[in-house]
Amino acid sequence: MIHVLKVIRMALRSLTLHKFRSVLSVLGIIFGVMAVVAMMAIGEGAKRESLRQIELLGTNNLIVRPLQLTQSEKRSAEARQSPGLTLDDEKLLRRLPGVLRVAAVKAMPVEISPGLKDVKPSIAGVTPDYARITNIRAAQGEFIAEEHVRKQSRVCVLGADAARRLGHREGEMVLLGGDWFRVIGVLENKDYSGGKDAAITPRNSNNDIYIPITVLAPEMESEQVDELWVQADAASMVPQTAAAVDEALARAHYGVPDYEVVVPRELLVQKQRTVSVFNTMLICTAGISLLVGGIGIMNIMLANVSERTREIGICRALGACRRDIAIQFLSESLTLTVLGGLAGIMLGGFAARLIAVYGGWTTVLSLESIVVAVGISALVGIFFGFYPARRAARMDPIAALKFE
Repeated sequence: MIHVLKVIRMALRSLTLHKFRSVLSVLGIIFGVMAVVAMMAIGEGAKRESLRQIELLGTNNLIVRPLQLTQSEKRSAEARQSPGLTLDDEKLLRRLPGVLRVAAVKAMPVEISPGLKDVKPSIAGVTPDYARITNIRAAQGEFIAEEHVRKQSRVCVLGADAARRLGHREGEMVLLGGDWFRVIGVLENKDYSGGKDAAITPRNSNNDIYIPITVLAPEMESEQVDELWVQADAASMVPQTAAAVDEALARAHYGVPDYEVVVPRELLVQKQRTVSVFNTMLICTAGISLLVGGIGIMNIMLANVSERTREIGICRALGACRRDIAIQFLSESLTLTVLGGLAGIMLGGFAARLIAVYGGWTTVLSLESIVVAVGISALVGIFFGFYPARRAARMDPIAALKFE
């Protein structure tokens, strides 16, 4: 251990004799490692964000949404008597094999209690399975039940932020669109941060007020809905379930393409692949910078060997073997690149932070990225320092002593 520390001290002493030249030669390593660390932080952040989005949306869920039709498409849909996306479709999809649950969602454009104009939560009519499919839970009370939907009960469930802004709790009354609704539950707060660039943005349950969907209209069977959430029996069954849903709806809508079946997991995986390709390209660019930096390291080490030829001869005359000379010069190369790598890690962490703050991207500086960065810088030092060290070790000691 003492021998290793002595070698490192000697390497540092030698490098500090030419500080400016050493700094210039290691700039390529610094910027290359900085790029690698920053890109790995972006990649790790994208991975964790995708996993969080999948957790929010559900690994075995799919969403059916109505499509906006052109005027000619609307006329064709009317001619074929397609009803659009309705609660009848929800009942139809419940009967399909492989479907575990189905929930309908319809937005409700109403005003909140007078005097609370600054409070603008989103109001949605839902069916009971919506909570189980989207994994939202009540912190107080309960969620909408089948009985509430069947009886068209004037009840509501408040999201965590909506309850805080309205100042209402379970059992109290709130005025929605001219009707009084009894609060039967308040939802747990759920983390939706960082999802502004997500492939699919789920409803923010924290800001929602949920009511029975049948309250919105007396004849909801023929009323169009905004979304149908379908939960498959298992994640492995999602592709087959999506195909079955598409086929059933195509028959029910008489072949009119007035809906789309969205599989969140596939979109999120595709987004992650795009980010991975982007990161790979940037890491390749960083690799070029590391290559240039490595060539700079080799150049300075060859210059050091030439300048210290007489020193090498004296060391050999005093009993140093070829192995000692090789270790000395290889340690200088390794020390230079590792120091550059550490500087690159700090700059890469700072760059990742700037990207998160000003670019709005999620970045995570992991231990893995730090280990990879240090490993890369060490390998560059060994690879590009090997030839100069070998050249110094093979130098003839008599010729080296005569060198002027």
